[in-house]
Amino acid sequence: MARPIAAIDVGGSSVKRGVVHLPDGVDETATVTIDARADRALLLDALTGAAADLLDGRPDLADLAVAFPDPFDYVAGVPLLRGLGKFESLFGVELGDELRSRLPSVRRLSFCHDAEAAGVGEAAVGAGAKHRRVLAITLGTGFGSALVVDGRPVTELDGIVTRHLYDEPVRSLGRADDVLSARGLGRRLRADPARVETGTSDEVFVRFGIDLGRFVQEWARRWAVDIVVVGGGGAAAFDRFAPGLRAATAVTVVRAELGTAAALIGAATLHADAAG
Repeated sequence: MARPIAAIDVGGSSVKRGVVHLPDGVDETATVTIDARADRALLLDALTGAAADLLDGRPDLADLAVAFPDPFDYVAGVPLLRGLGKFESLFGVELGDELRSRLPSVRRLSFCHDAEAAGVGEAAVGAGAKHRRVLAITLGTGFGSALVVDGRPVTELDGIVTRHLYDEPVRSLGRADDVLSARGLGRRLRADPARVETGTSDEVFVRFGIDLGRFVQEWARRWAVDIVVVGGGGAAAFDRFAPGLRAATAVTVVRAELGTAAALIGAATLHADAAG
């Protein structure tokens, strides 16, 4: 039986954590709220604390897999986010070295792209499990994307870095990260999407779905994907924007099934792959 892997998924408003038992089990899950705009010291303490809570009293846990939003040097373990309103205080910080020094029980540490991790998880045991070529979209504080083929992320195709769709334009509306994220939907509604009562602002949800569908259709067709899986916090409103989304794209689009477990399973899977 494979040894357990501690995994954390760092998002713009929270850190999800859990112990993963591959191929598909996750336990000891929890979500910790963070402020991605905080200063360096506070963010380092928050990230270290999230991991330490998993590792404490667990000598069997020597592996830590970290999913983190792009831009990020995933080999060196260095965040490179600027102009996105999150984690800017960590720009250029050798996060891998910081975590190793603060978490001495960790023998193997790896970093991966958060949307790729979620896509790998959904492709393995979630909504994309029966499909060979999956485009995973994450609607969170930002807009995440991953192309997963045969269970593993393809980082570049047709000259496009597949994880960089967040920076692609949505017609004249702006970047996908600003327009098609959960944050973007909230701006349209001028409210938290989760708090908008059913039957109100329906036209806003439909318009958001149409914009998302047209954007998704372009890339799904270019990359010949079998299915699009939509996850992240914004997927809580999936049923409300799905009519517009499905009307604007010919590819099958479904809501993610695994919730916060997707990125944890995916991060652990990629961690194990790297170990050989």
